[in-house]
Amino acid sequence: MTPTDAEITRNIRRELSKREFDSNRLDIQVNTGRVILGGMIIPHRNYPLADMKYELDTFLRILNRDPLVREVANAVRIIENTTHNEKKEENARGRMRH
Repeated sequence: MTPTDAEITRNIRRELSKREFDSNRLDIQVNTGRVILGGMIIPHRNYPLADMKYELDTFLRILNRDPLVREVANAVRIIENTTHNEKKEENARGRMRH
């Protein structure tokens, strides 16, 4: 890893810490200024209702503005908060009438 790639990786990690998603399952590869993102993101436990698409889009915009980054390939899957979604589904079903 070149010193520039190491700096890009540090910048990415720093920016990820500011986002409202848990990036522990995010795979980051940097090679000669090219960034490849894979894996998945889930809402951070402190922000269970965070808009994950918005957070990821914001992160990608910031990443693309970094002058050291030449290219970004995004293959990140967004996993929504399953507990919140299950509650929505339960409320949507309603009660059956006989």
